[in-house]
Amino acid sequence: MSTRLIAIVEDDYTKKSQLKALLEKAGYKVSSFSSSPKLIAELAAISPAIIITDKDPANARNPFWIVEHIKKEPKLKGSEIFAYLKEIEVKDEISLRKFKVTSYFTKTNKISYLVEGVSKHFALQNLPTEFDPWADHLERQQQYSAPPPGYQPPPAGQPRPAAPAAPQQRPAAPAPAPPRPAQPAPAAAPKAPLIPNPPHQPQKPAGMVDFSDFLTTIQDTVVKKDEEKQTGPVSPALDNFNKGMGFFNKEQFPQALIMFEKSRLDKMLQARSLVMIGKIHRHMNNLNAAIATFKEAHHAADDTETKLESRYEIALTMKAQGKLQDAYNMLATVYKTDKGFKDTRNKLIELKGLIK
Repeated sequence: MSTRLIAIVEDDYTKKSQLKALLEKAGYKVSSFSSSPKLIAELAAISPAIIITDKDPANARNPFWIVEHIKKEPKLKGSEIFAYLKEIEVKDEISLRKFKVTSYFTKTNKISYLVEGVSKHFALQNLPTEFDPWADHLERQQQYSAPPPGYQPPPAGQPRPAAPAAPQQRPAAPAPAPPRPAQPAPAAAPKAPLIPNPPHQPQKPAGMVDFSDFLTTIQDTVVKKDEEKQTGPVSPALDNFNKGMGFFNKEQFPQALIMFEKSRLDKMLQARSLVMIGKIHRHMNNLNAAIATFKEAHHAADDTETKLESRYEIALTMKAQGKLQDAYNMLATVYKTDKGFKDTRNKLIELKGLIK
């Protein structure tokens, strides 16, 4: 891919505004194309870093066919799409998100706004290589699974002796159990069910604050699996998770911890429960415990969404610790995997400006 090459799918507006000349003046190499059946092949031949395009007015049934075919072309996998629209309607934003396009601009007199977006995009091209600050977690896991020094297996046919006591220098567990309150939550605590019926239309009780988008995955996967097993009430683990979310959104963190500590015992809910426990630690300013818990969640997760969520939350916690470079490096791994994950790009730009 040409790292500084920009392709414009020209229309009347881009021609009249002389967008190509403005981008060239800013120091970029720009190629112009017209909408035609050969467009995707022509773009693939040069593999530009950025493709600027509007909807196709001649294709009312599929106005984003250009975006769709760019996404399907393997040679354009690394190209960033800048949707340059006359106006952005709700249906347009839904379509763009479906294609995982996160860079979209409206056609106004301030063309410099788009040029600034190009500049910010290229500022993120020299991201650091893979960053794994949880290597210490893996080392501890290996130490736990290894036999103690001097241990010899018993001869065949003889009973296995008790395992020797662990050495004093054995490292602490990566995610120590958080302190539990003296009194458990009242039995009549108000419920805030987060898994509605049907599950694809999330509802939130009045007064609740927003929580992570990744919980939609729980509704789509956990609930589906739960419904396959039974037609009655949700499983106890899922019920505990729902109660934990209810307490979390009301900022009743000790009660939320109790519920998530219970739901984490379920393998299907373990990783997501750990993410929420990490968030509680961060809310309570236990930043080291938060990072340790997010690391544990990352290794427990078996889906990309939760792994990215764990990395994203680690980065936010590192930023709260003042470790800006580490936070930037961690967010870079999220951005490389999924450029459209939450507001990762904006946070990378923000951190880059803070790092001296």
